[in-house]
Amino acid sequence: MVIRIVITTTESHSLSNLNLYVAAAEDTVFYNAPNGEKEHYNVFRKELINQNIVLPSTVGDSIIFTARTANHVDWDPSRMFAIAMVEHTGNKAIEQVERSKGDKNTTVLNTANVSKSSLLLYPNPANSSLFVKGISNVKSFYQIIGLQGQMIAQGNLIDNRVDISGLKPGTYTLELINNEGTYAHRFIKLNN
Repeated sequence: MVIRIVITTTESHSLSNLNLYVAAAEDTVFYNAPNGEKEHYNVFRKELINQNIVLPSTVGDSIIFTARTANHVDWDPSRMFAIAMVEHTGNKAIEQVERSKGDKNTTVLNTANVSKSSLLLYPNPANSSLFVKGISNVKSFYQIIGLQGQMIAQGNLIDNRVDISGLKPGTYTLELINNEGTYAHRFIKLNN
């Protein structure tokens, strides 16, 4: 299960001290509970993200997060959805909540549409920089994902180059996200 969370600033604000909480949930679980209930609704299955965030100050700018989890054998993938909440860290007041089942009409959350075919990273393996070929010349955001699905780094793609000098040697996935979709490709980081 791959969830892409896009938080876009739509008006001027002075919001600070915020936390993003994202969880995987199942809309209906059929289980004969000891209390006699057989259907359970909106069951939280797993926490995916729980971290402090800083919202962009410029109207129209976005921050993007990707969360991943393997489906558990007890989960029905067709009933799974994600819920994202932005709350104030001090008083826990909720600023925004959105729910998604991964359909493309959802504005805040959707299942990532990942394509490898049109993206070329070079050199691969690399020491300090990756260059991207095969992506249109539009503003793109990147995330570097570790083998366990954890986000290692993120930022804006500048001059089709990603600085990987700070990464430990190993295998990673580079995700590029823009208004045309999400592109992903594995790469190997060598010693500097």
